[in-house]
Amino acid sequence: MQIALLQRDKKMADAHRFWDPFFQDTIRTKLPELLEPPPVGEPPPVGEPPPVGEPPPVGEPPPVGEPPPVGETPPNQLPVTGQGTIAARSAAKDLLEITVKSVDAGAPTLGLRIRQTECDFYYVINNSQDIINSMKLKGDNACDLNSGKETIYWFSIDRNNGFLRYGKYLTNASMMLMQAKLKVKDKKGAMVWEEPQKFAWIEKVKHVTVVADCKPLREPDITINPLPVVKDLSPFVLSSEKITLQELEGGTYTVPANLPGACQKLYGNVAGVNITLNDPTFPDFSDAIQHSCVTPGCWAYGKLREKTKEFGDLKETYLRITLGFNLGDSPGVPYVLEIWPSGHYSPIHDHGRACAVIKVLHGSITASYYDNLQNPQLIGRAKLVQGGITWLSPDNYQIHKLYNHTTTVCCTIQCYRYENKENVHEDVFHYKDKSGEVKEFIPNSDMAFMDFRSKMMDEWTPVFHGTNGGKIDNGNLGQLQRVGEELSGALGVVVGQLKPV
Repeated sequence: MQIALLQRDKKMADAHRFWDPFFQDTIRTKLPELLEPPPVGEPPPVGEPPPVGEPPPVGEPPPVGEPPPVGETPPNQLPVTGQGTIAARSAAKDLLEITVKSVDAGAPTLGLRIRQTECDFYYVINNSQDIINSMKLKGDNACDLNSGKETIYWFSIDRNNGFLRYGKYLTNASMMLMQAKLKVKDKKGAMVWEEPQKFAWIEKVKHVTVVADCKPLREPDITINPLPVVKDLSPFVLSSEKITLQELEGGTYTVPANLPGACQKLYGNVAGVNITLNDPTFPDFSDAIQHSCVTPGCWAYGKLREKTKEFGDLKETYLRITLGFNLGDSPGVPYVLEIWPSGHYSPIHDHGRACAVIKVLHGSITASYYDNLQNPQLIGRAKLVQGGITWLSPDNYQIHKLYNHTTTVCCTIQCYRYENKENVHEDVFHYKDKSGEVKEFIPNSDMAFMDFRSKMMDEWTPVFHGTNGGKIDNGNLGQLQRVGEELSGALGVVVGQLKPV
């Protein structure tokens, strides 16, 4: 498979591996009702409330279900001592701070502090604070607090490789904004603390506190993953029967077993060798689609112009040909043949926190990946070619823009599914329009697949046999010649000898 991975300042990921996506079912655009607090005035569901008008007895904790007293935080902990990723969703205006205390009394406390104009890793011991040297990867301003705007901030602690990392939005390496490297390789190749007396205690950090504008954050606005952010999975998927040791080492591909469960199911449905566009019963299906897209009076030509009103630009249109039925586990019909004429592209959009697998059936297309919709910044780009398969999940490659830079049509099969634990199904995609506003797009269908296939065959047959009034478009001549070379013997049609009138 041909691969092109581009990024403005650095590779998509660093030199280590990260095989487990984050936030699959915890951070959501809309929170389920089960996560909402009890209605005001009603007692919590567990435990007996104190008599009306009387405070809880001194020294006893508040009833279960009520927030802790001001100044105290919930007992959040790293599942694995010394490592993990803490993510906090907040609209803090002045300060967001994540601190992690050691299990050893008297040991230092590790911290990440984010303000409007500064950001630092630090540690505190004996009431004395020291800043940890770090590197800002995308400029100072990128690290700063998004004052008053709801944002996901994350802090990753990697004791094995000796990295502290900080980023925003999606919790993966491509979103990393700041990094501190605290370990080096010794003579035997083992990773050791560069200054063991200064940092070895990080291996025992455990107890997490998150404060936004001097107020503690609680679940569901805090999530903790047991794994640190190390390396992003490649956007390119290759079957385990084809991948090599070199490709595993380089991380240029990933295998289906590494993907989220929903992606694994989708991959199993569309990765087969028989999931193709051109087949023995319609070997020139792709040429018929190209002809329909560029020829006035044909169905695709008219439909694309009809759809101009969706996003306001003819070039910002594509066709959605649906297969199957909406079973309630995907945003719209789960399988969509998408038709991308030359020069056409999508707006920057997400996929409603669904997982997806995309297989290129004909041509090629470029996917550009972004960090968020509100103020999107390009984080990477991949060229997807015929036969290639890519994927996305709620926190990996979720926001992208597709663009057909080639001179012929591109056709992809796109399939979607929510993870089983994802109990909020929005059933809409979100996109950024030309004015900068984020809007909703309901996944629709321009035509069912078998109807579309019949339509293309009906339009193509007279062109292929030269019965369209004796005229052949110059734009279609090259396609007819290619098809003629392949099929003239079988069909008795010498298309290669046809000339434009």
